[in-house]
Amino acid sequence: MFNAEAFARPFKGFAFIECAYGSIWLGFLVFPLWYLLASDAPAATKTAGASITLAFALIYSFGFGAIGYFPRGWTARHRFWVFFGLLSGLAVGAVPVFGASAVSFVTFLVAVVAFVHPGPRLLWLIPVICALGCGVLLLYGGAWEFLSLTVFSPVLVVVVSWVTQAERKRNDLQAALDLANQREKIASDVHDLLGHSLTVMKLKAEVAARYLDRDPDVARKEMQAVAEIAKRGLAEVRVSVAQQLGLDLPTEIDLARDALASAGVRCDVAVHAPEEKKLAQAFAWIVREAATNVIRHAQAERCTIEVTPRSLRISDDGQGVHGPEGHGIEGIRRRATEAGARLSIEARPKGGTLVEVQA
Repeated sequence: MFNAEAFARPFKGFAFIECAYGSIWLGFLVFPLWYLLASDAPAATKTAGASITLAFALIYSFGFGAIGYFPRGWTARHRFWVFFGLLSGLAVGAVPVFGASAVSFVTFLVAVVAFVHPGPRLLWLIPVICALGCGVLLLYGGAWEFLSLTVFSPVLVVVVSWVTQAERKRNDLQAALDLANQREKIASDVHDLLGHSLTVMKLKAEVAARYLDRDPDVARKEMQAVAEIAKRGLAEVRVSVAQQLGLDLPTEIDLARDALASAGVRCDVAVHAPEEKKLAQAFAWIVREAATNVIRHAQAERCTIEVTPRSLRISDDGQGVHGPEGHGIEGIRRRATEAGARLSIEARPKGGTLVEVQA
């Protein structure tokens, strides 16, 4: 434990923000020191008071910034007790020098317990510190004008500590929630991209297999399209993982029409694209996923895509909506919700499915 490496590079990894946050209150130590220096105390006493105050301030500030790693290789418990022990020793040494005003150090010792080692295990130290501070006041004839430094200030420190810890936990939970949402979004994006691309590739590969002997040119054209779709899908997945994915609505409609045609589904399109980028991107995603669902599940012969500046309608004449919603429908709902739009998915009276989005 006690080796040169443990005390090497003391400021590497130093938490300057934590140091500043903890040190901002050290200015209150100026008042007892000022009273001591302005008194008729001997020069040696004044020197001792100034030295104790300076040493306390330096150790206190350094501890707040370095307690997480220094001394290196020590456990958190050992680091805390060394830090707290040094400050406690200086505070005890301040009693014969400062007299009753030495209780000014009580608040800082409580802050060390409350902030540096938060948690229930060491809370017993706080009333002990406050009781010892009151004992000092009794020792010097009941200098109760300093009572606030042994009772009210420590209570305030503890309350601030609890609020700070609660806020930190809330931020940690929010960060965890944001990370989970981000992972879910990436997973959904990858599903949407790969699901669509693989479905189209499968269809085109089947077409190529059928025409391989009868018409090699058609087969070659379909396989070239498979290669292009694979290349584009890979690029889009990379962009999606990088969280930079932005789909183009006209392009997605053209791709959907081509994919539907490859599956033997006639596609009629009427487009008046929205100017709002967020809405247009949501529509692009929904067109992509809805077209994939038609190809996979609908067994349709005809599909219609209608786009206005505030709405999107995708209908087919297939077998309609049956069974529980899969990942595709979940993705469509999420895209609509993110765009602030209303979504309805329903079976048509004469067969088929209608997907309607209203912004």
